[in-house]
Amino acid sequence: MNDNFDLQGYLINGIERFMTDAVKATLKNPRQSAFMMKFALSCKAASKRRRQAEDRGEHIPSFLIASITSKGNLHCAAAISFLKTTRAAAFYMKSAR
Repeated sequence: MNDNFDLQGYLINGIERFMTDAVKATLKNPRQSAFMMKFALSCKAASKRRRQAEDRGEHIPSFLIASITSKGNLHCAAAISFLKTTRAAAFYMKSAR
């Protein structure tokens, strides 16, 4: 794998391409275009802030993926990681038997 791959730059470029296409798709509707232009400017400013944070060694993800449920099933990677690193693992493992 290439150690020089710039993930942050790759994600920023993807967001910018997406926003350019989204603005083009709204050109026939002035209200949608105005909203998308404002949103695109906001995304550009956020990308700049993420890049600055990355240069300081702090990673801020471009996307947040959330799966919200009212009851966890303890099968997602986050729950498994939590269980492996906490005392809850012992409790869960005993009650799962």
